[in-house]
Amino acid sequence: RIAGLLGTGAVVVDQSSGYAVFDLAGDGWRDRLSLGCRLDLDPEVLTPGHAAATTLAQVQVVLIPHPSGILVLVPSTYAQHLREWLEHLAKGPP
Repeated sequence: RIAGLLGTGAVVVDQSSGYAVFDLAGDGWRDRLSLGCRLDLDPEVLTPGHAAATTLAQVQVVLIPHPSGILVLVPSTYAQHLREWLEHLAKGPP
């Protein structure tokens, strides 16, 4: 799926055993992620076809926006921490 988002100007290397991927979509994901991310998540800045490495919830991640949301790639050793952080965000007001 990532290869299709990146087009012909990129190389995709399988590191699936090293990373977990969260596919976030729906209203409010930008506002929620901005609570733990210093990167500008504005849709005119972080657009589909681009990727950005940043820190999210004190974990190094790669963000890859797509038309209906964003992929968050996280080292698999931190996936549980990030999942719990995302679940916490989903339960409460921003």
